Amino acid sequence: MQTKSLRPKGLPAFLGNDFFLIGYRVFVRYKNNAGRSMRGLYILKSETGKLKMELPGNIFTHYKYARTDISSTLKDDLITVESEKSAFKIAVEKMPTTPIAAVQISFPKSSKVYLELSTFFDLV
Repeated sequence: MQTKSLRPKGLPAFLGNDFFLIGYRVFVRYKNNAGRSMRGLYILKSETGKLKMELPGNIFTHYKYARTDISSTLKDDLITVESEKSAFKIAVEKMPTTPIAAVQISFPKSSKVYLELSTFFDLV
């Protein structure tokens, strides 16, 4: 995900920074020997493109950020995000009538991700 003006809670937007945040997650279900079903989200890896997110991200969260080379391009209606170091390339076709600023993903305000992030950051 690409953040915009991400900053610690309570600070003004002009002190915020734009970052790429990449999370590798696996949702697991497990039945133990007693037959109890358990489920959860396992964080495999978290990456960011900037040192100024890696350091505070590791101090204030449990995501264990690593820095990588992340770039994005928009050519015609194709948005490409890639990293040579992390060995991935994702291309998404943007709808021609959708402005690039509108291509985003929002978390429900009741979601665990939103609630955890809003503890530390002002979310726009």
